[in-house]
Amino acid sequence: MGRTILIIEDEQNIADLIKDRLDDEGYKTDIAFTGGEALNELAKNKPDMITLDIYLPDINGLKILKDLKANPNTDKIPVIIISSSDEEKNAMDLGAEKFVRKPINFTKLFEILKDVESKKKEENK
Repeated sequence: MGRTILIIEDEQNIADLIKDRLDDEGYKTDIAFTGGEALNELAKNKPDMITLDIYLPDINGLKILKDLKANPNTDKIPVIIISSSDEEKNAMDLGAEKFVRKPINFTKLFEILKDVESKKKEENK
């Protein structure tokens, strides 16, 4: 499995922090600052995983998650929510792989990403 991650996060400093930390771990990353940018990027490229904030300026992250899981082209992409929201139950019910609260515990995030990669490798055997 590849290691590409689309980071959907509207706050530049947080998006850059996530990108820098993931790049340091060997992931290839792209950033979308709005839901619209994310949907445009997903129409062109299919990442291996997505990190998604719930609070975006144009489209609620839960709506994006719901749409991703309803689309056969994107429904298998694992989505990890990274948010300060209290919508964890709703996100999990809509198909999020995991929910990470801000401020981000990167040790926990890296464990989640490795776990998701392991699951995907098992599924593809």
